[in-house]
Amino acid sequence: MKTCACLLNTTELGGAERSFITQLGILNSPEKFDIYFPKIEGLKASEETLSFVKSNGLDQPKGFKYNSDLYKTSRSSKKVNLINVLLGMLEQVLTYKVEGFLKYKNIWCNGNKVFIPLFLSAIVFGYEGRILWHLRDYPEVGRLNKLIKFLYRYFAKFNLVLIGNSDSTVSAFKDIFTDIKALRIYNPVINENKISPKDSIKVLGFAGMSVPWKGLHELYLWASLYEKELKDLGVEKILVFGKNIYHTKGEHSDYEAQLNRLKKLFKSSLIEHKGLVSPQEIYSSIDLMLHLSNRAEPFGRVILESFSQSIPCISTGLGGAGELMTNNTGLLHFNNDYDGLYQKVRLLIEDASFKNKEVQAGYKTYQFIQESAESDLFKLESLYF
Repeated sequence: MKTCACLLNTTELGGAERSFITQLGILNSPEKFDIYFPKIEGLKASEETLSFVKSNGLDQPKGFKYNSDLYKTSRSSKKVNLINVLLGMLEQVLTYKVEGFLKYKNIWCNGNKVFIPLFLSAIVFGYEGRILWHLRDYPEVGRLNKLIKFLYRYFAKFNLVLIGNSDSTVSAFKDIFTDIKALRIYNPVINENKISPKDSIKVLGFAGMSVPWKGLHELYLWASLYEKELKDLGVEKILVFGKNIYHTKGEHSDYEAQLNRLKKLFKSSLIEHKGLVSPQEIYSSIDLMLHLSNRAEPFGRVILESFSQSIPCISTGLGGAGELMTNNTGLLHFNNDYDGLYQKVRLLIEDASFKNKEVQAGYKTYQFIQESAESDLFKLESLYF
């Protein structure tokens, strides 16, 4: 039996899943890791996920049953059927026991959906191994985390380790879980097909899930308001990559419908939607990345991927993303400052010397973060695997 069960948080290949799979690939120890994805009624692991696992030299992931009502409830800010949620949680607690997860020495959870019922299962059945809780977002200061802290302190027989994607997230963990060890592991980016630096900026890019906090609605408004000015600068397209990968409820549930209404009111011929495609296709198609998140980002993977491909980036730099936008690396943009965003795009287009300095600084940041990520991972491996 392998020493660690690695639990993906979803069936889709989002940024968190790409990061987790890449991290396991860097450790290059497939004999130690069993990878699992949640099997939800009506859903299966995407072909992109399976292909990406294979490309990282890892064994194909196995499915484990995950209650569909519980899965769809996550990230919900709406009223839910409490009885269904409780029954779903009970079923999932038992599933982790029945399917043998508590026999592993280590269990590495890539997010809250897989962690919370596993945590309860470990408490109920007296698990004595180690759980690595890789939070891919900032922890909420609420009743749930207070309950986790209480149960762990007084009832757990296992060792819990928190993992964050940045110094910013680790600091947030320590504010809540003061007596639990927390480690930082930067998200690595594998750059096997580096693209040559672009001579000019004609195609802008936006990559992210179709959810409100990624700021896609801001892009629509900006592209409509500044279409003439952007075309005068030589901008030909603004490519939008990604989709709503969450099969859950919450504030993002009606976001795509809202975007469709917004597009009718604020039209722009520059915008083109490309859907969910490979990173290679994204970065070979664009000359400048726009990262417009309106909330603190635990990391900001698209920023680092852009830097790795010598593509400049304009970002809000909130949260962990700000750790990538330092030392003249990338241009910071303030939310809702449409003219400021336009002026930064114009600066990069009209001042080739400035753009080249940004590209060089960005690539150095990529190299530094990559080295730090690998160092973080090997430290984790030496401690626990």
